[in-house]
Amino acid sequence: MQLDNTLPVINDMHVTLADGSTPVAACGEAPTGSDLFKLYADLADDHYWSYLVQVRGGNPPASVTYGWHNYYDGTPQVANTDATGTTPDSSTVFLRDIDMNDLGASFSDCCYLLELFVRDAAIRHSFNNRVANDNTAGYWTSVSQFITFAAAP
Repeated sequence: MQLDNTLPVINDMHVTLADGSTPVAACGEAPTGSDLFKLYADLADDHYWSYLVQVRGGNPPASVTYGWHNYYDGTPQVANTDATGTTPDSSTVFLRDIDMNDLGASFSDCCYLLELFVRDAAIRHSFNNRVANDNTAGYWTSVSQFITFAAAP
């Protein structure tokens, strides 16, 4: 038995400077001294569960992970999500702040990868080594999208 057989969809994702309106282009460069960013996205799935954000880069290479943020957990990060993704449906909304200082001493003049993972809440079923859902991303079915940008303290 399975509730659905479709993966979540990330319809839109972008990063802005801390002001929430100045976009940071994919493969673009943020102004020196930019350490706070905002992540916006449009997520959709009939049975959406949660999202996770990971930032990687720096010198030496490091990573920081934010989440999993379950749609029902009541934290500020999920205020704009519900059981079907972002709310209102089909809208790009603020998900969370990204603080590059969370990378510690690794935050330097470098290119960074910010990846958004979105997880499905479908019930899993398998029998006799036959899996009834797309499990390529591990036990939890998820999809991801990323953006790269240069930032410097």
